[in-house]
Amino acid sequence: MPQNEKARVRRQANGIASSILEQHKLYLKFQEDGEPFVYDNEEFTDSRDLVDRIRGEPLSIQVRDGWRSLADERGDPEEYEILLGTGGPAFRIVGRLDDNNEPETAVLEWQDWFLPWTPLKVSNAKREALLWYASLFWYGE
Repeated sequence: MPQNEKARVRRQANGIASSILEQHKLYLKFQEDGEPFVYDNEEFTDSRDLVDRIRGEPLSIQVRDGWRSLADERGDPEEYEILLGTGGPAFRIVGRLDDNNEPETAVLEWQDWFLPWTPLKVSNAKREALLWYASLFWYGE
């Protein structure tokens, strides 16, 4: 794949991370001052409405457990995947779950035709926002 194509996909992935960062900032600001806000041309008067909208964004949410013997019962989820887009390119957030099925880590990955999933390098603020975003979902049974 040409470098300019990879750069285009990375820019798209960074745009997703930036949108999640904006959602996180608006959520925190509302928690602080309770003032209505506009996101993506939509007015929100309650942060729960933003959370409801976010929960409708992913295409799928999946979990998996680790290596185990075939005779063992299925284990608790250890990792999660939030699929945000498919095709060429595709985007997802992946990470590890703690013992309470809460996200411990969150990494935004991108992938395009014939390329493996590649983690996007992000700032600490975006990493925090990705973890916040992932924490809005339930990964238990």
